[in-house]
Amino acid sequence: QGTRMPDGFAAIHSSAAATTEYGDIYLNLRNTPFSLMVGEHDTAHERLRRGKWLDEKFRKLKEVETNDYPVTVAIMQGFGHGGLPDRDKLRDMLPLVRRPAPRRVTWVITPPVSSMNWLRVPCPTNGRIDAECLNNMVKIRTERIDELCVFLDERLVDFSRPITFEVNGKVCEEKMKPSLKTLCETMASRGDPEFAWSSGKILKPGR
Repeated sequence: QGTRMPDGFAAIHSSAAATTEYGDIYLNLRNTPFSLMVGEHDTAHERLRRGKWLDEKFRKLKEVETNDYPVTVAIMQGFGHGGLPDRDKLRDMLPLVRRPAPRRVTWVITPPVSSMNWLRVPCPTNGRIDAECLNNMVKIRTERIDELCVFLDERLVDFSRPITFEVNGKVCEEKMKPSLKTLCETMASRGDPEFAWSSGKILKPGR
């Protein structure tokens, strides 16, 4: 589930395993430390092949996304499926903390997951959202999304100023304010105070 809902984790390590899809779901790891270790002789269930595929995808991605995607893939020479030298990974991961409110989010949606960071879709479909919140401006690009909700709070915006929304090139400006109702609803929705937001806006970008 790490690539489907990475916002729920401070870090993810995949030991002697591999991604289960060949699609774009790995793009969800923009803000979550992720590591994968697989032995060079671990060919069952395409573990080695999938590991190499993922390694190549991230090598190309990091040529462009130089500041995001804290991902490492290790193909271990001489190892099979067991005995990998990754026992110290837990020590490295324990000091890390989640990032519930990153400035940039890429979300390749896989039903039934309906929320990621400060984004929510009421009816999850196999769509994609690329979102950025910077300087009181929210930029959204969508694919195959009819409706979504953007949640905000003081971690992302300054409510004393208008907030600009740019959705698939269309721009509007709105003055928003915190709402106790929204805070309670988002808290109840995910049961996690880190994902309780004080303001929200419904957007209908269409397909």
